[in-house]
Amino acid sequence: MLLIFIASKWGIANLTFKRAEQLHSQLIDLTNYHSVLISQQRNEQDPALRPDDDTIDLRHPELDSGSYRIQQQALYQNALETISTAINLHNNPQYLEKKAQIIEWGAHHKLELEYVKSLNKAKQLYLKSTKLRPSWPATWAALALIKWQLNEFDDELKHYLKNAHAFGKNTPEVHLVWSQLAIAIKQSNNAELNAYFAPLNKTADYHIKNN
Repeated sequence: MLLIFIASKWGIANLTFKRAEQLHSQLIDLTNYHSVLISQQRNEQDPALRPDDDTIDLRHPELDSGSYRIQQQALYQNALETISTAINLHNNPQYLEKKAQIIEWGAHHKLELEYVKSLNKAKQLYLKSTKLRPSWPATWAALALIKWQLNEFDDELKHYLKNAHAFGKNTPEVHLVWSQLAIAIKQSNNAELNAYFAPLNKTADYHIKNN
């Protein structure tokens, strides 16, 4: 009887997780659609229209009617609540990563009030995921990316980069983060950053070559 209950709980958790994935995809689609609409409006009617202008009355079949920003925020909160429910049902590393991705996305699109606090919240979720799945390279790459976004060039960033390489030196996510970070540092012409990254240059060159 207990096994049946556990299997049922896991099944519900998985369905809830898949729903959170759908909501996240819908959120991205909605935002992209709005960006296209704004671009068209700017080109055809008002060149001065700002990309973050909320005056467009955008409708979406998955949401109640209202302004674009209200719809976007509602879908974002729905995605967060759904993935949180999945995590409460089953503390799965994949679920933790999805919640981190949603929060990270929300921070970049100003759906979270505090950018730095939100990225740190996502970081903690990724770290929890590494406790359950320590050899998953994409998670370490995601952590390195957050450190970069927070402008935190320290030993912790190097640790994340080295783990990403150690566990998945031939995975696309690892190639991408390593190569983009290396190129950005080189193009910055910042002597301090270049000195910081110098011990990693050989590994970075490998990822740039294979990206």
